[in-house]
Amino acid sequence: MEWYSAKLVYQISNTENDTVQFDEQLRIINAISKELAYEIANQLGYINQEKVVTDSGATLNWNFIAVTEVKYIGEVKHGAEIYSSIKDTPKELFLEETSKKAAYLKDSYSTSLEKAF
Repeated sequence: MEWYSAKLVYQISNTENDTVQFDEQLRIINAISKELAYEIANQLGYINQEKVVTDSGATLNWNFIAVTEVKYIGEVKHGAEIYSSIKDTPKELFLEETSKKAAYLKDSYSTSLEKAF
């Protein structure tokens, strides 16, 4: 058995308004071939479709659209790379967005860890 990553795409619709969002999920899959990993990813996509009713009574529908990527990972070990994306973005914009995301994440985890101890 080998390890693969698969990107599943869902469309999220809200019955309360006309907004539509898309959820891209990376899943890790253990299979004997890339083709089987693709089939398993498709099955997971359909199995994990769901409807969630919010407190306000709106229904959020997660509708599976497709598997858009299947990549061979190989051996799964601590620190193994499972995703990479090269961006062609202006340097200043990319660094600013990255700094904001990192600061938010660091702050979120620092606060959570402080509460834990």
